[in-house]
Amino acid sequence: KYDKFQVTSFDEGDIKVNEGANQEGYTTVALFGGDSREGQLEEGTHADCIIVATIDNQTKEVKMVSVYRDTLTEQMNGEIKKANNAYFTGGPQDAINMLNKNLDLDIQNYVTVDFKGVAEAVELLGGIDVDLKEEEIEHLNNYCVETSEVTGMDYTPLKKVAGVHHLNGVQTVA
Repeated sequence: KYDKFQVTSFDEGDIKVNEGANQEGYTTVALFGGDSREGQLEEGTHADCIIVATIDNQTKEVKMVSVYRDTLTEQMNGEIKKANNAYFTGGPQDAINMLNKNLDLDIQNYVTVDFKGVAEAVELLGGIDVDLKEEEIEHLNNYCVETSEVTGMDYTPLKKVAGVHHLNGVQTVA
């Protein structure tokens, strides 16, 4: 799948880092899940999933933390808005700058995936196991209809039985 990556480079100085933010020995990457149904991964798309992944360069240990999309953060223009607004108004560059500014990070790299990218990744892993409540299954089955149309991938509705279910890509996104 590597040949399907879209690679974007930032010009020097485009990514802002707070003075004193030191992450020597670590590599930090922003992971964005775009609310895109048509492959749009730049500005104009909300990043409904925002994860900061930090890799210890020596031990290769990875730690990840979610930044809730509705977290109020200071945007690059000084306004206080939801975290996912930064991606919508300024694409990955503004979203990275927002994370660096608010969390004292030094993020230089990012990955953005849309619905289909997540579904395909789950399929490559052979699916995932998720513990679901009965009321969650009804909503999951409903969202599978649109997700299947957007991704062009198939799914089977889940039976309304609480417990661990093995989900395919469409079901996972839904």
